[in-house]
Amino acid sequence: MIKIGVGALVLDENRRVVLVKHGYRSYWYGRWILPGGMLEPGETLVECARREVREETGLEAEIGDHLITFERVVKDKDGVRLHVVYIDFWAYTSSRDLVPGDDVKEAIWVPVQELSYYYQELHPDTRVILEKAGFIDRGGIPGRMLK
Repeated sequence: MIKIGVGALVLDENRRVVLVKHGYRSYWYGRWILPGGMLEPGETLVECARREVREETGLEAEIGDHLITFERVVKDKDGVRLHVVYIDFWAYTSSRDLVPGDDVKEAIWVPVQELSYYYQELHPDTRVILEKAGFIDRGGIPGRMLK
């Protein structure tokens, strides 16, 4: 089954990004990721992004422009273990207090200029999104938007 994962790179007025860690075992477990989740039947992409941000962080966010679409196929000896198509958006909030949802173990604000310090702890798929946003380069070096 192909899953459609919808998420958001949430920024506030202080140029901070929200990162979360899930509290349940999954492909994303133990690594910092952006708020997001699976699209539900009848839900638009923007509705899904807004819902997932609210459920995982407690934040009310304005969903902005499309940022990136890409896919991840994870295979093992038994075949395809996971096939997810990611669709991520820019998002903005003036809310500050993070309230991790039931499936989130931790949620933090990270200043954009400090994202490179988290590089080794970022999920590889989150790195792809942050690279596309220009916030980090491959290898975790602060991205072109910071220069």
